[in-house]
Amino acid sequence: MKTSHTQSFFTLLFIALTFNLAAQWYHLSNAQGGYPIANGKLVKAIHKHSGGGLGPDWVDIEATSNDGNTWSCVVCPILYKSGGGSVGFYGFRSYSDSVISMVGHYTGWNMHFTTNNFFALTSMAQYTANSNIIGAHFNTKKYNYALAQSSYFNDTLFFARTTVSSTVQTHIQLKKYKDGGKMLFLNDSIGYALAAYRSNPFKITLLKTVDYGTNWTETFVDSVSLIKDFDFPSPDIGYLTLKNTSVFKTVNGGANWSQLVSPSTMTANVIKFANDTLGYLGYDGGKLWRTVNGGTSWNQEATNCNTSIVRIFTFDTVAYFQEYSGEVFKRGLSPVGLKESAGNEALDLVVFPNPSNDILTIDLSDQMLTRVVITDLLGKTVRNFSVNKTAHRYEVSVSDLNAGLYILTIVTPDGSIQKRISIIH
Repeated sequence: MKTSHTQSFFTLLFIALTFNLAAQWYHLSNAQGGYPIANGKLVKAIHKHSGGGLGPDWVDIEATSNDGNTWSCVVCPILYKSGGGSVGFYGFRSYSDSVISMVGHYTGWNMHFTTNNFFALTSMAQYTANSNIIGAHFNTKKYNYALAQSSYFNDTLFFARTTVSSTVQTHIQLKKYKDGGKMLFLNDSIGYALAAYRSNPFKITLLKTVDYGTNWTETFVDSVSLIKDFDFPSPDIGYLTLKNTSVFKTVNGGANWSQLVSPSTMTANVIKFANDTLGYLGYDGGKLWRTVNGGTSWNQEATNCNTSIVRIFTFDTVAYFQEYSGEVFKRGLSPVGLKESAGNEALDLVVFPNPSNDILTIDLSDQMLTRVVITDLLGKTVRNFSVNKTAHRYEVSVSDLNAGLYILTIVTPDGSIQKRISIIH
C-alpha cells in the first residue's frame, strides 16, 4: 500500500522527535566568550586597558539570560590592576547560576571575585604574593578554592581556600607537585585536581581530598600517556581521558579504574558528564561523541563546528560547548530555524518544496549564492558544490538521497544560513 508524501513526512518527524535522532548543535551567534552557568544564562568578562598598559586596568562582567541575544552589565567596572606589570585573567567557574567566581592575576598579586546573582561583588581575596593562580579554581556555596604556584618556593604547588563571604584564607603547600591543572569539588569537602610531579613533569596524577583540601591522595598516576581531562558527576562516579585516546571510569571514588571503549582514534580535549550515565567527549575538528549509558557505547553527533572543542557544559539534559576561539554552541535544534546572522540583518531564505522527493528550489530573494552544502544528521556531507551564478534562485536534485532529515547550508558573500529539510520517497 502506497503512503502519501504528507504521511511520510509526519512519520519521519514522529521518529525524530520520539527517538531524538542525532540531535544537532547550533551556534549562538552573539555569545562569543560567554561562560554558560545555567540553561540560557551565560556570563563573560570584558578586559579594558588604560594608559598603554602602565595605568589601571578594568574588567566589566556582563550576563545574559537568553543565550546571548541581549547582554547587560552587572558588575562594571572592577579595578583589575592599579599599576604596571603583566596582565591576564582566568575564566569563570560556577557552582550554580547564583554563585559565580572569576580569578584574575598579574605579577605579585592575585584576586578572586565572586558575584552573587550577578548584582554585586561579594568578596575579594588576595592570594599568596609572587605566586600565580594557574587556571585551576572552583567554588561551592561556602568556599572558593584555587591552585597557586609560587616561584619563591621552587614552583611548589599551593592549595588555597577562602570562604565565599570573607577573605579568610587557608594555604596548603603541596611540596611534591607543580603545574596544577583542572580542579573540581563535588561538595564543600570532596574534591579532585590534576598535578604534575616536580621531579618528573611528564608524570601526571589525579589528586583527591575528602577534608576540604587539607590532605590530598593520588587516585590515578600516568607517566607514559598524560591525563588530558577528568570529570566526576558524583563523588564516587568519575571518568578521565588520556593522551593516547584511552577513556577510564571509576565507581568507587578513584580507588579502582576500568578502561572503557574509546569512540575515536583522536585524543579528546575534554570530557563532561551531566550525571552518572549521560556524558560527552569533545575533540579537535568539532568532533563530539555522546553516551547515555556511562561510556559503554558512544554516538557521534553533528556539531555544525569544525574547530577544536575545548569546554563542555551540562545542566541536566541541556548542554553547551565552547570552541577554542570562544564561540559557543548549544545542543538541540535552533529556535530560529538555524538561521545565522549576516551583519546586522538575517538572510532571507526560502526552500521549497520541503519536504521534497526530487528537485529542491532555493530562493534567496536579493542575495547571491556561492556554495550549497547538504549534510545528514550525523554530520556526513552528501552535497557540497560551488555555485557560480548571479541568479538568486537555484535548483538542487535530491532524488538520489535516502529519505530522512538533512541540514541545508547556503553560503553567500554576506554570510550563511542553515535550514532543516526533509527528503521523502
